[in-house]
Amino acid sequence: MKATIVKIDGKTIEYLAEGKNDIEAAKLSEWVTPQFVKLGEANITISDGVVTFCKMGFDVVSTAVKPKTMTEAMSKQAPKEDIVNISGKDFMTYEGLLKKAHEKDEDFSMEILETYVSEDMKKSWCKVRLTAKGRIFDGFGSSTPENTGTMTQTYPVEMAHTRAKGRALRDYLNIGMVMKEELNN
Repeated sequence: MKATIVKIDGKTIEYLAEGKNDIEAAKLSEWVTPQFVKLGEANITISDGVVTFCKMGFDVVSTAVKPKTMTEAMSKQAPKEDIVNISGKDFMTYEGLLKKAHEKDEDFSMEILETYVSEDMKKSWCKVRLTAKGRIFDGFGSSTPENTGTMTQTYPVEMAHTRAKGRALRDYLNIGMVMKEELNN
């Protein structure tokens, strides 16, 4: 969900979800690194009152004029599509994969099995397990300066997690199309 983080107290955040009027609190899961969570706009995933994913900022916001509010930021975003065409080739988006998994109308869960971050915070890898109706789908993702673009190089952990989850989702959904977030862009 899109939200604005308004307070951070150790491993607990307070946030205002888009479209809501009340500030809520949630604890950060063990794999959400507090040093990457900051005050401001974020995409967060909360399960049973625990933040399981946090990506600071919104994906597509005009840099010409910085929006002052979350609603203004959302209005400046380009509409998201499940499939994007880049240089004449189609790619699935992570958002589209997640939407399709939820549309499948069966319970599934994802957990991070392993994760690594280099001391210089430039390289990261992650292994994720998706479980649905007793079936297991593992995904592995990495992020290095060589396999990411300049926009994502400062967030190697988040990119590795997104790629790992996307690969597990692709296997679960039987989608062979490469995910946009796997590209070096």
